[in-house]
Amino acid sequence: LAQRLGCAGQVCFLGQQKRIEELYAAADVFCLPTFADPCAIASVEAMVCGLPSVTSRFNGAAEWMQHGRDGFIVEDPANAGELAAVLEPLFDAGRREEVGRAAAAAAARFAATEGEDPVATAVEEMARICRSERGMA
Repeated sequence: LAQRLGCAGQVCFLGQQKRIEELYAAADVFCLPTFADPCAIASVEAMVCGLPSVTSRFNGAAEWMQHGRDGFIVEDPANAGELAAVLEPLFDAGRREEVGRAAAAAAARFAATEGEDPVATAVEEMARICRSERGMA
């Protein structure tokens, strides 16, 4: 598909990964404009790793985001213009860093309020690993 669309030099299909935190650590932005997902844990993992996370209103994880502050929520995941408008400001490294810090704080608040919930525990563990991968204390 990437070859047919002329973007094979810019897209890699990696398949299943055992150390996803390494990919989060290497990324600048996480984008999952899903059409249906009760709660995409990948969006929360990205946030806890300090990545600006872009998703759609159809992702239950969007309930933990404040659009424009600690994440971005598109109304229509099929609308390429809307998605581009949300992604364009994230080309600025300062804006990515600002949103990434807010995203990590929002995810940490979620983990702290959920106690022994398995999702919260997974979020806390991912945060620990991501801080380690990014060389943060």
